Amino acid sequence: MSEGAASEKSGAVSLGPRNTERFVLRRFVESDAPLLAAMNMDAEVMRYIRPPDTDPDEALERARGIIARQRGNYGLWAIEDKSTSEFLGWGALKDLDGNPEIEVGYGLRREAWGRGVATEVARELVRYGFEDLGLERIVAVTQPPNTASRNVLTKFGMTYLGLVNRYYRRETTYFELLRPIGNVSASERASVARRAGSG
Repeated sequence: MSEGAASEKSGAVSLGPRNTERFVLRRFVESDAPLLAAMNMDAEVMRYIRPPDTDPDEALERARGIIARQRGNYGLWAIEDKSTSEFLGWGALKDLDGNPEIEVGYGLRREAWGRGVATEVARELVRYGFEDLGLERIVAVTQPPNTASRNVLTKFGMTYLGLVNRYYRRETTYFELLRPIGNVSASERASVARRAGSG
């Protein structure tokens, strides 16, 4: 599904996820570039995302470029604490490494770790994808040692499908979540499909 098709179907120029109980999800603006650049230079934050930026000027230019590309119904959204307006990181609903599949993902500053930010934000991004954009399937990938992210993905119902070597030029774990039908959850659908396949 292209961004244009999703916008036309919704009757809106651009959609976006809702704020959650504790966090604001908004589009990045140019003034966020120093915050994003600092995050992208933190080796611990970037450990399972990509190699960290090392030059401050290059990091800032890269952050500005990332922000300039965020438009339409997909991409990255800044995460802010509702009570303090603190920048916590980003949540994403976007193409998976240039493929037609749509992935959910996130990156968080260290100050946001251990606060349930990833689970709360990812749940909203998945809701947005299914309910507002009409997606049938959302996927996620992580590096195998990243047990924290794997736990987040399974916590809100994603199904682990195994290890793959076709994304981001590295081995990743591969998860999926199917669009719920009526009152039947995606995980229940997957369970039924597995039982049917084994029969």
